[in-house]
Amino acid sequence: MQIIEEAIKRLNTHGWIQGSYGSRREGYCMLGALSDSSAIAVLSDLGDAPFQAGRAVRAVLERNYNYHKLESFNDTPGRTKEEVVNVLRLAIEEVNSGRV
Repeated sequence: MQIIEEAIKRLNTHGWIQGSYGSRREGYCMLGALSDSSAIAVLSDLGDAPFQAGRAVRAVLERNYNYHKLESFNDTPGRTKEEVVNVLRLAIEEVNSGRV
């Protein structure tokens, strides 16, 4: 799933932060990385891909972590970038398997 892969790339390239949406200069939270990647997808006319990406990430958070909001998961004290990236990778598997 291109949007989620792009979000992972943004986190790895620009860094990961908590408590703020973020930018290329300061790094991104999970939601910020997904939103910026989704904006590119909309401009590229990728249809409902942004919505599918969001559904996949939420499905992983709800099922595996009992979280309902991306920002709550991202901003939990002690959370790591690796945990955030793992959620995004699991979301790609959700999409590729057809579960979302």
